[in-house]
Amino acid sequence: MKTKILLVTLLMLALLTGCKKTSNQIAITSEITTTSTLADSQVEAKIKNFILKIKSGDKEMTTMSVEETIWNIEAALNYSLCKPYISQDNLMIDSLIINLPTDNGLIGSTDIQGAYQSCLNKMNGMVISSPYAKSHFAAADLSLKNTELTSVTLKLIVVLAENGENPGKSLLGFGSSDNWEWGFDMGKCSVPHGTSDAAKQIQSRINNNQVFQQGTYFTDVEIKYNVDAFSYSIPADYNYDNIDDNLMFSNYTAWPNFHECIPYTEMNFYLNGTNTVFYRYVANGGPRPAGKIPIYILDFWGDQDPSLPNYNIFHIGNFQYGIAHINNGG
Repeated sequence: MKTKILLVTLLMLALLTGCKKTSNQIAITSEITTTSTLADSQVEAKIKNFILKIKSGDKEMTTMSVEETIWNIEAALNYSLCKPYISQDNLMIDSLIINLPTDNGLIGSTDIQGAYQSCLNKMNGMVISSPYAKSHFAAADLSLKNTELTSVTLKLIVVLAENGENPGKSLLGFGSSDNWEWGFDMGKCSVPHGTSDAAKQIQSRINNNQVFQQGTYFTDVEIKYNVDAFSYSIPADYNYDNIDDNLMFSNYTAWPNFHECIPYTEMNFYLNGTNTVFYRYVANGGPRPAGKIPIYILDFWGDQDPSLPNYNIFHIGNFQYGIAHINNGG
């Protein structure tokens, strides 16, 4: 049985390397499909079994390796608490550091249960302290940060989303009034010192149009940090004239046409270009891991290379990916 996981994105998934500088394409709807297999059913059964043992305080729950502990806790949090299929307007991201003792690389059942409860407490606290009237968890990522001889340090990163009212509401490209300063909350070009910028606008449009099928949850969540067009070498052209040189915004002071205000035609180019990078697999020069789908762009900002006398300004972000599943009871 094939289960379709729909991701209604704002942007084109395949922006050709040779796009023209006048590109002003608007969004299209794309579809990613996955197959519901016996393996997926086994994944769900494994998660349910772990949750049952945690909730029952099962003293006979065996020790687990660090890798098993991370996978089980993260999968359980995503399966039971996260609902990425609900439309979202804004994202709130928070983290938690967890230190656990180990014995020959294994974590005891009591410590596993304590770690899981710490994650739940953190997530509940996020809901209580959030400014959103209605919210939902979109994804949880638990990863290994440090290993010592007799302990490990884990880091939980949780995405809490404000409930959206109109999924796919920003399907059109930027309009003629959407001329934005490149970063640092400098606002629109005509209204400097605002509360947004080109990077935030691009991030918001991509995220607001990530729409997943009812019951979707993720396992094996990971974040690719500091993604930019320089890191992944995906140029749009080789003219080096500061106009659409990379799929994500960049400008270099030593080249012609250096500019910090991004006109709406370029905003649409970089909107498409950023989404192209977001979706491109590692094998094709992008950051996307094999077998995983894009979830959200967690952070996206304007940055600057301080080298003198010439310097770069550019967009850079943290991109989140995971393996998608359907909760049969969702």
